[in-house]
Amino acid sequence: IVIRPLGAILGVLSLYAGVTISGSGKAQLVLDLGALAEAAFAPTRAAPLPARPARPRVLVADDSRLQRESTARLLAAAGFQAITAEDGWEAWELLGERRFDALITDLEMPRLDGFELIERVRREPTLKTLPIIVLSSRTSEAPRGRAVSAGADALLPKSPHRKVLLDTVARLLAPSGDGKTGRGQVF
Repeated sequence: IVIRPLGAILGVLSLYAGVTISGSGKAQLVLDLGALAEAAFAPTRAAPLPARPARPRVLVADDSRLQRESTARLLAAAGFQAITAEDGWEAWELLGERRFDALITDLEMPRLDGFELIERVRREPTLKTLPIIVLSSRTSEAPRGRAVSAGADALLPKSPHRKVLLDTVARLLAPSGDGKTGRGQVF
Protein backbone atom coordinates (compact mmCIF):
# COMPACT_ATOMS: atom_id res chain seq x y z
CA ILE A 1 0.00 0.00 0.00
CA VAL A 2 1.03 3.60 -0.41
CA ILE A 3 1.08 5.51 2.86
CA ARG A 4 0.76 9.27 2.63
CA PRO A 5 1.64 11.68 5.46
CA LEU A 6 -1.20 12.86 7.67
CA GLY A 7 -0.60 16.56 7.17
CA ALA A 8 -0.30 19.39 9.65
CA ILE A 9 -3.61 18.87 11.43
CA LEU A 10 -3.52 15.11 12.00
CA GLY A 11 0.29 14.84 12.05
CA VAL A 12 0.30 15.44 15.81
CA LEU A 13 -1.42 12.07 16.36
CA SER A 14 1.70 10.06 17.05
CA LEU A 15 -0.03 6.65 17.03
CA TYR A 16 -0.66 6.92 13.28
CA ALA A 17 2.01 6.46 10.61
CA GLY A 18 -0.09 8.00 7.84
CA VAL A 19 -3.15 7.46 5.69
CA THR A 20 -3.88 5.25 2.69
CA ILE A 21 -6.79 4.77 0.32
CA SER A 22 -8.71 1.48 0.60
CA GLY A 23 -9.93 -0.51 -2.38
CA SER A 24 -13.36 1.07 -1.96
CA GLY A 25 -11.85 4.58 -2.17
CA LYS A 26 -12.08 5.50 1.51
CA ALA A 27 -9.26 7.09 3.51
CA GLN A 28 -7.89 4.68 6.14
CA LEU A 29 -5.59 5.68 8.98
CA VAL A 30 -2.52 3.43 9.34
CA LEU A 31 -1.34 2.69 12.88
CA ASP A 32 2.32 3.11 13.77
CA LEU A 33 2.95 -0.26 15.45
CA GLY A 34 6.15 0.92 17.12
CA ALA A 35 4.42 3.88 18.74
CA LEU A 36 1.45 1.67 19.68
CA ALA A 37 3.72 -0.92 21.35
CA GLU A 38 5.60 1.83 23.13
CA ALA A 39 2.33 3.24 24.47
CA ALA A 40 1.04 -0.23 25.47
CA PHE A 41 4.17 -1.32 27.34
CA ALA A 42 5.09 2.04 28.85
CA PRO A 43 5.04 2.47 32.65
CA THR A 44 1.61 2.89 34.23
CA ARG A 45 1.38 6.67 33.67
CA ALA A 46 3.12 7.26 30.38
CA ALA A 47 3.67 10.80 29.27
CA PRO A 48 2.06 11.60 25.95
CA LEU A 49 4.26 10.77 23.00
CA PRO A 50 5.95 13.84 21.58
CA ALA A 51 4.58 15.16 18.32
CA ARG A 52 6.73 14.43 15.33
CA PRO A 53 8.72 17.42 14.18
CA ALA A 54 7.25 18.96 11.06
CA ARG A 55 9.24 17.99 8.00
CA PRO A 56 9.41 20.53 5.19
CA ARG A 57 6.87 19.59 2.50
CA VAL A 58 8.13 19.77 -1.09
CA LEU A 59 5.93 19.40 -4.18
CA VAL A 60 7.63 17.66 -7.12
CA ALA A 61 5.93 18.25 -10.51
CA ASP A 62 7.26 16.30 -13.50
CA ASP A 63 5.57 14.33 -16.25
CA SER A 64 8.43 11.81 -16.27
CA ARG A 65 7.52 9.17 -13.70
CA LEU A 66 11.14 8.07 -13.29
CA GLN A 67 12.38 11.63 -12.65
CA ARG A 68 9.45 12.45 -10.37
CA GLU A 69 9.80 9.34 -8.22
CA SER A 70 13.60 9.45 -8.00
CA THR A 71 13.49 13.10 -6.92
CA ALA A 72 10.79 12.31 -4.34
CA ARG A 73 12.80 9.36 -2.95
CA LEU A 74 15.93 11.51 -2.71
CA LEU A 75 14.03 14.21 -0.81
CA ALA A 76 12.35 11.69 1.50
CA ALA A 77 15.70 10.09 2.32
CA ALA A 78 17.01 13.55 3.25
CA GLY A 79 14.13 14.14 5.68
CA PHE A 80 11.73 16.09 3.50
CA GLN A 81 8.10 15.20 2.94
CA ALA A 82 7.82 14.85 -0.85
CA ILE A 83 4.45 14.97 -2.63
CA THR A 84 4.36 14.32 -6.37
CA ALA A 85 2.27 15.67 -9.25
CA GLU A 86 2.16 14.24 -12.77
CA ASP A 87 1.95 17.61 -14.50
CA GLY A 88 1.65 21.33 -13.90
CA TRP A 89 -2.13 21.30 -13.63
CA GLU A 90 -2.14 18.66 -10.88
CA ALA A 91 0.60 20.62 -9.10
CA TRP A 92 -1.48 23.81 -9.31
CA GLU A 93 -4.47 21.98 -7.80
CA LEU A 94 -2.34 20.57 -4.97
CA LEU A 95 -0.92 24.03 -4.25
CA GLY A 96 -4.48 25.25 -3.78
CA GLU A 97 -5.34 22.42 -1.38
CA ARG A 98 -2.26 22.18 0.85
CA ARG A 99 0.62 24.23 2.16
CA PHE A 100 4.06 23.46 0.71
CA ASP A 101 7.47 24.76 1.68
CA ALA A 102 8.99 24.47 -1.82
CA LEU A 103 8.14 23.51 -5.40
CA ILE A 104 10.39 21.53 -7.74
CA THR A 105 9.10 21.56 -11.31
CA ASP A 106 9.97 20.53 -14.84
CA LEU A 107 9.44 23.02 -17.66
CA GLU A 108 7.90 20.81 -20.35
CA MET A 109 4.71 19.15 -19.09
CA PRO A 110 1.24 18.53 -20.53
CA ARG A 111 -1.87 20.55 -19.60
CA LEU A 112 0.13 23.28 -17.80
CA ASP A 113 3.85 23.69 -18.46
CA GLY A 114 6.39 24.73 -15.86
CA PHE A 115 6.66 28.31 -17.10
CA GLU A 116 2.92 28.92 -16.69
CA LEU A 117 2.93 27.10 -13.32
CA ILE A 118 5.70 29.39 -12.05
CA GLU A 119 3.86 32.48 -13.33
CA ARG A 120 0.62 31.39 -11.63
CA VAL A 121 2.42 30.75 -8.35
CA ARG A 122 4.07 34.20 -8.45
CA ARG A 123 0.71 35.89 -9.17
CA GLU A 124 -1.05 34.15 -6.26
CA PRO A 125 -0.61 36.30 -3.10
CA THR A 126 -0.50 33.31 -0.73
CA LEU A 127 2.14 31.50 -2.84
CA LYS A 128 4.30 34.27 -4.25
CA THR A 129 7.12 33.68 -1.74
CA LEU A 130 7.20 29.89 -2.32
CA PRO A 131 10.73 28.83 -3.32
CA ILE A 132 10.71 27.31 -6.83
CA ILE A 133 13.44 25.06 -8.21
CA VAL A 134 13.34 24.08 -11.88
CA LEU A 135 14.74 20.68 -12.89
CA SER A 136 14.90 20.62 -16.67
CA SER A 137 16.85 19.23 -19.58
CA ARG A 138 16.36 22.66 -21.21
CA THR A 139 19.24 24.63 -19.70
CA SER A 140 20.13 26.86 -22.66
CA GLU A 141 19.98 30.64 -22.30
CA ALA A 142 16.44 31.13 -23.70
CA PRO A 143 14.59 28.73 -21.33
CA ARG A 144 16.81 29.85 -18.44
CA GLY A 145 15.93 33.49 -19.06
CA ARG A 146 12.23 32.69 -19.39
CA ALA A 147 12.28 30.67 -16.14
CA VAL A 148 14.05 33.52 -14.32
CA SER A 149 11.62 36.12 -15.62
CA ALA A 150 8.69 33.86 -14.62
CA GLY A 151 10.04 33.81 -11.05
CA ALA A 152 12.09 30.63 -10.58
CA ASP A 153 14.65 30.74 -7.77
CA ALA A 154 16.98 28.06 -9.13
CA LEU A 155 17.45 26.14 -12.37
CA LEU A 156 19.24 22.79 -12.25
CA PRO A 157 19.78 20.24 -15.01
CA LYS A 158 17.64 17.10 -14.83
CA SER A 159 19.34 14.36 -12.83
CA PRO A 160 21.54 16.82 -10.93
CA HIS A 161 24.10 15.62 -8.46
CA ARG A 162 22.17 14.65 -5.32
CA LYS A 163 24.15 16.99 -3.10
CA VAL A 164 23.53 19.96 -5.41
CA LEU A 165 19.75 19.43 -5.34
CA LEU A 166 19.61 18.90 -1.58
CA ASP A 167 21.88 21.88 -0.91
CA THR A 168 19.72 24.07 -3.16
CA VAL A 169 16.50 23.03 -1.41
CA ALA A 170 18.08 23.49 2.03
CA ARG A 171 19.47 26.93 1.11
CA LEU A 172 16.09 28.13 -0.22
CA LEU A 173 14.30 26.89 2.91
CA ALA A 174 16.87 28.17 5.41
CA PRO A 175 15.76 31.25 7.32
CA SER A 176 17.90 34.30 6.74
CA GLY A 177 18.73 36.87 9.40
CA ASP A 178 15.45 38.73 8.82
CA GLY A 179 13.34 35.60 9.50
CA LYS A 180 12.49 35.01 5.84
CA THR A 181 13.63 32.06 3.77
CA GLY A 182 16.87 32.21 1.83
CA ARG A 183 15.17 32.88 -1.51
CA GLY A 184 17.10 34.52 -4.23
CA GLN A 185 18.67 33.70 -7.55
CA VAL A 186 20.69 30.54 -6.89
CA PHE A 187 21.36 29.61 -10.52
